[in-house]
Parts: sequence; C-alpha cells; structure tokens
Amino acid sequence: MRRLAYTMRNLFRVSNIGTFAFFIVNFLVMPGIFFAAFAGDFRGYLFLGLIYAFSILLSLAPTGQSALCLLWGARRITREDTRERILPLAEEVFERARREQPLMPHRIHIRVIREPEPNAYAIGIYTIGVTEGLLSLPDSQIQGILAHEMGHLALQHTLIRILFGPCNIFMIFIMAILEAIRAILLQSAAEAASIGRMGSVLGSFILLISGICFLLISCWTGIMTFFLSGSCRANEYEADAFACRIGYGRELAEALDLLTMGTPCSSCLQMLKSASPDPSDRIDRIGRLQALGAGCSS
Repeated sequence: MRRLAYTMRNLFRVSNIGTFAFFIVNFLVMPGIFFAAFAGDFRGYLFLGLIYAFSILLSLAPTGQSALCLLWGARRITREDTRERILPLAEEVFERARREQPLMPHRIHIRVIREPEPNAYAIGIYTIGVTEGLLSLPDSQIQGILAHEMGHLALQHTLIRILFGPCNIFMIFIMAILEAIRAILLQSAAEAASIGRMGSVLGSFILLISGICFLLISCWTGIMTFFLSGSCRANEYEADAFACRIGYGRELAEALDLLTMGTPCSSCLQMLKSASPDPSDRIDRIGRLQALGAGCSS
C-alpha cells in the first residue's frame, strides 16, 4: 500500500497537469480515428483500449525497458576502465538517493550512449544512460548529473511518460504517415507541373492536400509543445531539488554551466529542447535551495 500511495502521489502532482491534458487531447482524437476506421463500430474503442493496455504492460516489462534503452542507443558498459570509474560514482549517489526516498527503484542500471556531448538521461523506470562525453567531466560534476537523473527516477517522471506515452507514440506514428504522404505529394506535384496545363491543375490540387497534411502536423506539434513544455520544466526543477536534498546541489550547478540536461518527456524531445528551463535560472534556484539548507555537499 505504501508503494501504491507513493506512486499515486507522484502521478497526481500539479506539475503533471500538462501531461494529463496532452493525454486527454490525444485520447479524444484517437477514438475518432478508430471509430471511423471501424465504420462507426464501437469495437474501435475496444481495440484502442486493448492496444493501450498491451503497450503499458510491454513497456513496464524487462523486455520493454530493454527496448527503451535500444531506442535511446543506451548499451551495456563493456570497457573495464569506464565501469571502474562510473559505477562507484553512481553507487555512492544511489545510496544517498535511497536514504532520501526508500521507495524508489531498489536498483539502478547504468548504460552508456555513444555520443560526444556530455549528458545523461533517465530511461524507463530504473535506467540511466550516460553519454561517453560525460566522462570528460570531473567526478564531482558527474555525480551531480547522476543525482539529477536519479531524481527523475525517484519522482517517477519517466513512469508518467510510460503510462501516458502510448497515445503520444500513436499520434507520432500518425504524424509520420502524414509526413510521408506529404513528401510523396510534393514529389508528385512537381512531376505533374511538368506535364502541361492539366498537369498544373492536378499539381495545384496535390499541393492543397499536401498543405492540409502540413497543417495537421503543425497543429499537433503546437498542441504537444503547449501542454508538455510546462510539465517538462517543472520536472527538471523537481529533479534539481532532489539532487540538492541528497547533497549534490553545488556539483549539479557546476555541471549546468557546461550542459543542459533533460528527460525524455516525449518522443519529440528535440522539438521540446527550447521548453527546457534556462540553465542560469536552474543554477539560481539551486543556490536558493542550498541557502535554505536543502542539502550540503560533503
């Protein structure tokens, strides 16, 4: 019961209102798509519910967690020197995190992402992916970043993405189809225009359809950014505060001078980069938290 109450408390934070709103908007759109696909038969709703339930079960299973790591390019650490450096640092941070929140995952897997830019990501419900570039930072700053990512796992920000991600994934799939159709239409319009007058008329019609596809994609992207940006920012602040509480505020602030961290708020992470809090603002907040005694480095 304690764990259930802990999860419910994390899920229904005020900071997650934007995520819930996005989920509801998507869920209002998708039944219409399935309802139309099944010619007005309510079996479309049942089919949608089954897809949603199956995707949740799959995502929470070890296989699903491995698939998320694969999606992010996060692999097992094979180099011995990397293991000897990063794992002890992560274990020290994890011990403090568990003292702060005993109900967080009882183990954390560290995976490596082959990217030169220093960064780290909370993936799934118990994995942190660190880039190869992160190893270029001092140990203390690496621990500050790991503390931030463990904050995401402890506060179950990534669980929220799993629970409410299937709609997002579905809509991205639909948008990808629309984008592919639009690309084909643009190519067809160019070819039709070279035929002659009738070709020009046909080309104009094709361009109109292409424009409708572009409008649908733009509308969905705008809705996604509008609803999710607030939740993304709030989640970052909450993870920063967690890092401060377990004693890594100064180290995190130093690391923020070099990089901007983020979690996988949605499948369109690159679109939401601009929605991440300003590093200077985060550093200022961390300084205020430490002044209030939220955590001290040892």
